[in-house]
Amino acid sequence: MLKPAIFLVISIFFMTFARCGHLKFKDQPLFKVILISWLIVFGIFSVLYLKESLRWNHLVSFIFMIMAVFFMFKKWQQKQYY
Repeated sequence: MLKPAIFLVISIFFMTFARCGHLKFKDQPLFKVILISWLIVFGIFSVLYLKESLRWNHLVSFIFMIMAVFFMFKKWQQKQYY
């Protein structure tokens, strides 16, 4: 029961680290810093809590999830046909 709370604290730590890193390196986009932080958190959660080894398909799945979010929230311009 204590493990989820520990992982929440770790997640908050990495997101704070990502935000501070973005403030220090303003030339890097925020989404890149957050993405890298979440990859690290997902890796730690997968190995320590789920007892899974990281494989190439985990990375591909994570990339597909990011692409799904992009396509869902992207504001597409609609062509007007007259």
